[in-house]
Amino acid sequence: GEALRLALARVAATPQAGLILADEPTAHLDAATADEITDGLLALARGRTLIVATHDRELAARMDRIIRLDGQGLEVAA
Repeated sequence: GEALRLALARVAATPQAGLILADEPTAHLDAATADEITDGLLALARGRTLIVATHDRELAARMDRIIRLDGQGLEVAA
């Protein structure tokens, strides 16, 4: 959790960055910490493009658009 908080602080310190890429930002976190990290990430993403790679269904459900990749192909949900 601490490393993720530090990464979010770095993003916050670079306001000119219009794109945020997050690879499994809630992996290996307890539910409360994952919610905290997700809230912070979404707050930082306001006015920017956020791309999240995740297996976390709860995190994915909070995104505006989901592109699902699996062995069967590609699925896009708005």
